[in-house]
Parts: sequence; structure tokens; C-alpha cells
Amino acid sequence: MAGPFPLSPLARRAFASKRVLLTGASSGIGEQLALGLASCGARLVLVARRKPLLLSLQKRLSAAGARAWVLPADLVKADAETLVRKAEALGGPIDVLVSCAAFFDLARLEDIAPKRLEDTVRLNATFPMLATRALVPRMKKRGSGQFIHIASLVGLQPMPYYQVYAATKHALTAFCKSLDIELAGTGIRTTVIFPTGVRTPMVAHLEELSRKSGMSFLEPAEVARRTLEAAARGRLLVPLGILERLLIQAGRTFPFLERPAMRLIKRNIDTHHFNRTAPAERA
Repeated sequence: MAGPFPLSPLARRAFASKRVLLTGASSGIGEQLALGLASCGARLVLVARRKPLLLSLQKRLSAAGARAWVLPADLVKADAETLVRKAEALGGPIDVLVSCAAFFDLARLEDIAPKRLEDTVRLNATFPMLATRALVPRMKKRGSGQFIHIASLVGLQPMPYYQVYAATKHALTAFCKSLDIELAGTGIRTTVIFPTGVRTPMVAHLEELSRKSGMSFLEPAEVARRTLEAAARGRLLVPLGILERLLIQAGRTFPFLERPAMRLIKRNIDTHHFNRTAPAERA
């Protein structure tokens, strides 16, 4: 099938006929990754909470000749081992796990309910780790496999009011860096993507903050394209967004600049966001 964005021959070969378990597939980056992977000839098991959106995506993929199965699940509550077994019963042994599902709040810590905090940690960090754990022995037996986790630039550079979200992405990043060394020589590769803000339903309530503060958003299709290209090349840590990468590098090279820069970001958020806050969405 024709893809939503151009991919290199290397990327197309890398994912041809691969069996992919994709979480957060119903919208945003996950939906675009599903379309891109299907255009490479991958076979997809699509996971998200919203079954109607998954069925709609499956219909589009099937109409274009791709093979896709739907596995609705709330990953806050799901057992990772059980979900992997169900996915393999549908599409066969999983070659690639792509983890996109996430929960996000831009909020003062005291305004985040304890249950919301726990759910965010579970969805963003605990479940991807458990799903990875379930798949590692299977992939080791076959001598190949790949994990692709969508993190965030705040997983490299924490920012005010992203405290819980940033903590989960830091945890996922450390997990992947450690695991990549552990799995050296097994044929299993890991890629972690660090987008800046992405124009998805999850951040639709930040549009006014974006306009007033000068924030920039990447399009989901662009993030998906760059994700597949980086994963095909076996890159481990892949930050996206030039200005944001410069900010991270400046903070590491000149650490005395980090706090003033974060105070400026805090001032922008205080000024432009907290009068207009809406609930976050989840894939």
C-alpha cells in the first residue's frame, strides 16, 4: 500500500513482513506509524482503548491490502504477558514492539489526583517495561527483535509542570539504555524517540499556549517517518527538534544556564496556560 510519507528503501526493507505490536495506535503518532509500517508490508496488531477508532484504522489498512488485527485494551489495567499472548495468537510471533500509548498532564503537582499520577506511571513506564520483559525471551530464542519506544524531550530535559510525565519518560529512557547494553549480541535492538511537542489530540488544549509562547509542534506523520528511519538504522537515542536539542546540549555544556531557561519556560506557562486547562487525552 502507498504510505502517508516517503520512506527510504532501507526502512522499507527493515519492516517488510515484520509482525508488529503497536500500542497507542488509535490516533496521533501511533496511527501514523501504523500507516507507515503497513506501507512497508508489516503485519500489525493494533492496541488502544478506543475500539471504534481501531476498527476504522483496520478498515483503512485492509482496504489498502495490509494485514492488521485489532486488540482493544486499557493498558493501565492490562496484564502485559496476557496481552502479548493475545497479540501473538492473532498475528504470530512479535518481531517489533512499538510503544506509543501515553498519559500526559501539564499541571501543578498538587492538582494531579493520586490515581491519575499512578495511572500515568503505569501507562507511560510500567506497562512498556513489562511488555518488553514479556517479549525479550521470545526474541532471544529467535535471535532477533526490536523495541521502539516513543519518549519525549522532557525525558532528557525536565521542565516545570511536566514533573510526572517527565519522570516516566526518564524512567523509560534509563530502562532502554540499560537494556540495550544487556542485550548486546542477541540480535535485539532498541530505539527511543524524543519528540518535542507533537500536534495530537493529547495536546490539543495547549494550542493557545503554543500561539502565545512561540512553542512549535511537529506533525505526527513527520515524527512517525523519522522514527521508522532511525529504527531501521538501529539508532538508540533519537531526539527530534533542533531548538530543543540545542537547549538540552546547552544545559549539559553550560549547566548554569539550565535554571534560568527553565524559569523562563515556567513564566510562559504561568502566563499563557493556567487560565485555560482542559483534561488530557490518552491513545
